[in-house]
Amino acid sequence: MTVLTRLGKIFSAFARISWHIGVCFGLVVFAVACRNDSYNKSTEQLFADFSVRYLEGEKQIRALASFMQGDSLPTARNFAPQGGVSFQGLPMEQREFPKGGVRYTYKGTANYAPNFLFTFKDAKGNIQQQGLTMSPIRNFSVRGIASRAKGITLELDAEPIADDESLLLLFTDEQNRSASILLPGPFPTGSILVPKSYLQGVFPGKNQFYIVRRRTLPNRRIGLDVKSNVEFYSKTISVDIVD
Repeated sequence: MTVLTRLGKIFSAFARISWHIGVCFGLVVFAVACRNDSYNKSTEQLFADFSVRYLEGEKQIRALASFMQGDSLPTARNFAPQGGVSFQGLPMEQREFPKGGVRYTYKGTANYAPNFLFTFKDAKGNIQQQGLTMSPIRNFSVRGIASRAKGITLELDAEPIADDESLLLLFTDEQNRSASILLPGPFPTGSILVPKSYLQGVFPGKNQFYIVRRRTLPNRRIGLDVKSNVEFYSKTISVDIVD
């Protein structure tokens, strides 16, 4: 066997080995890429935002829902659940915005029910449900004289205000000037003394007065990050505020 023949066989064997190494390396790179892609998809979260607002005077209920999907909320993209979204078993209206984004709305009239339910499908097509619960304000009144110098005694017929709830007291005088007082929970209901220091922004004279009970309910589970809130707007009463 000549030297040239030997060199030819060596180069041929080297070429075959290099080809096999290249194929194996390519398969490894492909497998890692697939694994990373699968990992990235598995770490994505579905961010959901639900809200319910009830107006006692009109018996009007309005519900909103919106969704985003991504690794984090700042980088998330809009998400539209397959089949839409339902509220209390009724279909919500889908609204698309010119600059992108989808929101689901429901508007109707009904007596207040303390339990609300949204139903939708996640990115994998699995049915998800999100419940919201909050007790209403059954009745309220102002006892005695409402004075900016002495405070207000509020008689509130309602379940105790929880630590994830608050009351917002809203006053509007005859000149349409408004003031608000925020009372964060928790605290018991019944007779509630609103201190005079809270009333300095309230205008004296006849005021229209109503209360908003609000509950914020964050909830997180695997693949789903939910923010939701419920608001109950009470009827409006008249109250005279004195200095």
